[in-house]
Amino acid sequence: MGKASRKRASRADGDRAPTASARPSGAQRAATSVAPAHANLGVSLAKEGRNAEAIAAFSQAVLLNPKDATSRGRLEFLRRGGAVKTTAP
Repeated sequence: MGKASRKRASRADGDRAPTASARPSGAQRAATSVAPAHANLGVSLAKEGRNAEAIAAFSQAVLLNPKDATSRGRLEFLRRGGAVKTTAP
């Protein structure tokens, strides 16, 4: 059995070669690296009481990085009408 035949046989058995889609693209990596900036903006806006804008910023952060549990939690908190307590300067 030649090399090509062995390759076809192993792939037919379910051993698939890695595909390019298994690795994040450059655009996906860039989006994930920008997500923290949106989350930080959301925190700043929430502290100023600008909740509608903070919700938009956290929504964008979650859209860019769905694994960010902190941003998801803050987004849900604000959507439920939560307010961020700040101390007077």
